[in-house]
Amino acid sequence: MQNLIIFGDSWGCGAWSTPTKFNGIGSVIRKRSNRSIFDIDIVSGADDHLSNRFSEHYNVENYSQGADVNRNQTIYLLKFLEKNKSEGFSKDKFLFIQTDPIRDLLILMQIPYRHDAVDIRSLGNICDPDNFFAGILEFTYMQLDYIAKYYDVTINITGGCSDIVSIDPKYDNLNVVCDSFYRLVDKNHTNSIYATTHDYNFKEEDTDRYENIINGQYDKHQIEKIYRSVVDRESYFGYHEDSHPSQTGINLWVDYMLPRIK
Repeated sequence: MQNLIIFGDSWGCGAWSTPTKFNGIGSVIRKRSNRSIFDIDIVSGADDHLSNRFSEHYNVENYSQGADVNRNQTIYLLKFLEKNKSEGFSKDKFLFIQTDPIRDLLILMQIPYRHDAVDIRSLGNICDPDNFFAGILEFTYMQLDYIAKYYDVTINITGGCSDIVSIDPKYDNLNVVCDSFYRLVDKNHTNSIYATTHDYNFKEEDTDRYENIINGQYDKHQIEKIYRSVVDRESYFGYHEDSHPSQTGINLWVDYMLPRIK
C-alpha cells in the first residue's frame, strides 16, 4: 500500500460537529511516525474522518491543523521532504488542501487569526484586493511547484474552504484533484478563493472595493445553509452553523479525489 501525506487546515482534520456538539467533537491523537517532522503526536479536535476514509486506500500521515495557513503547511511539506529525502518518495503521494489567502496576510502582518470577525481595514489600504490575494496564492503555487520539482514529486492540490480559481499550466508538478468542494455540492457555484470561516467588519463604504469577497462569502454561506446537517438528516456540511464538511461531505470529497491523485 502506498503512503498519502496530507497538509492542510481544519478541513483536513475531519468532521467538526455532531447533532449534539459543535467545535470539537473529541481529541483524536495522530501518533507520530519515524518520518514525522514533529517531536510530539498531533491532537485534533475533529474526528479525523478524512484520514480514516483515505486510509482505506493509503497509509495516511496527516499534518493538517485547525486555523492554519498556506505558508505554514508549505513549510511543513518542505520539512517532511527534506527530512525523508534519503529514502526517496517512490511510495508516497502528497495532498495539499488550500486555505484562504487572507490568513497568510494576517500572519505576515502579525494580526492574530480568529474565527470571529476581523476588521478588514486592519489589513491595510489594499487598492486591488482581488489581485493582491490572488497574488498570494500564485506565490504559494510557485513555491509548491518549485519544491515538487526539486524533490521530484507531484503535489496534489485541492480546494477546501478556499476554492482553486486557476493554476498556471506551467506549474506542471502540481495536480488539481478538486478545484472546489462547494461546486461538488452545487454545480452552479462560482469558485471563490475566499472562505466563510471568518467574517469581516465591512462598512458601507467598503462594499465596492471588497465586492468579490462579500459575494464569494455570501454564495458559500447560502450553499452551507442549504446543505446544513440537521438532527435527523446529515447532509454535506456539519451541524450547528458548522462550515466544515460533515462525514457525508468528506465521503463525497474523498471519492471525487481518489481517482485523480497522482
